[in-house]
Amino acid sequence: MASAVERAARVPVTTVWRVPPEHDPAAAPSLRDLDAAFRRAMVETQVLLGEPVQVVEERRGWSRVHTPWQPSRKAAAGYPGWVASCDLAAPHPAGSHCAVVTSRRSELSGVRTDRRAPFAPWAAVLPVLGIRADVVRVGLPGGDSASIGAATCVVRAAPHPRSSPLRAAELVRTASTMLGVPHVLGGMTEAGLDCSGLVHLACRVLGRTVPRDAEDIAEAGRRIPAAEAAEGDLLFFRRPGAAIHHVGIAVDRPGEMLNTPGGGVTVVEALDHGRLRTLAATATRVASQPLGDLAAG
Repeated sequence: MASAVERAARVPVTTVWRVPPEHDPAAAPSLRDLDAAFRRAMVETQVLLGEPVQVVEERRGWSRVHTPWQPSRKAAAGYPGWVASCDLAAPHPAGSHCAVVTSRRSELSGVRTDRRAPFAPWAAVLPVLGIRADVVRVGLPGGDSASIGAATCVVRAAPHPRSSPLRAAELVRTASTMLGVPHVLGGMTEAGLDCSGLVHLACRVLGRTVPRDAEDIAEAGRRIPAAEAAEGDLLFFRRPGAAIHHVGIAVDRPGEMLNTPGGGVTVVEALDHGRLRTLAATATRVASQPLGDLAAG
């Protein structure tokens, strides 16, 4: 990693592929346009506008990267994969504060040169250049800048994310921003996201870095018996003899969770018989001050 070059996403979202795809990197299809089996075989995750990556190799318009904001057991330096080189640029210099997008998207205005980023997605983190009453001026990768509405973001001290404390109700409220968003394996935006993407990004909005995949997220906090899970605790699901494959967030109503189920949309749903059959014996507590009890059964 000594020779790695730091870059950042210059577009609202770019896909991280398992191997360099055969299609033109300048015309990569959206995840929702891909066959589900192809997504499962080829897609790792996505990287958001301004998110840093470490480029370790370039090949025919593709960059092999690690994503340090997305910890993974697959690589100590962050989730590995291939990104279209044209979607990357030199990161904008960091400032003392950053703007974290808290709405599903924040439209960008006043972009002078690079217009490939018309909006910043939920959980995007951008350096703050200036603040007026209703507008925040932010830096973009490549050296450009843009304005976003102050109502669509929160300004925090840099760096972000870091090990910020989480409150249980705040984690649930933040993840609820994506209610109704469809499940798309590997997705990380309002166009589609998966169960672990929801948890990962909700924590990022609140300043906490957790891994990208459900199996890794399970090790990111304090393990507790699933029967003791309360609001804000993470529930995991596994089939007998298999690894964890799914994660949801317990809410303040017994027997329910905030979830992005395969084939559905992000929703608060009951833990029905099918879910309870695969509910892991332990949950993970990443937030403080959980409220209420989860009656699993």
